[in-house]
Amino acid sequence: MLKKKKPLLTRKNAKVTNASVGAHKDLVRDPNSHAIINTNKKAYQEAMDAHRLAKSKDERIQKLEDNVSDMDNKLSKIHDMLIALTNN
Repeated sequence: MLKKKKPLLTRKNAKVTNASVGAHKDLVRDPNSHAIINTNKKAYQEAMDAHRLAKSKDERIQKLEDNVSDMDNKLSKIHDMLIALTNN
């Protein structure tokens, strides 16, 4: 059976006696795991957008590298064929 995902911890649903962590109003401590969680949705969204952009760039670079490698292999084959034709 699949486990239900816990809802995103926000300042409103955080069951923490001292919600703020130090002087940071956007940070709260999860009472179960004791992890520090950033409840700033805008900062979270910006971080996720940056992650998606970096992943997209990495995938694009990998695709370009694969294309260059493929073209290099084909050029090598053409070169070998030209050498074989000139030797006959």
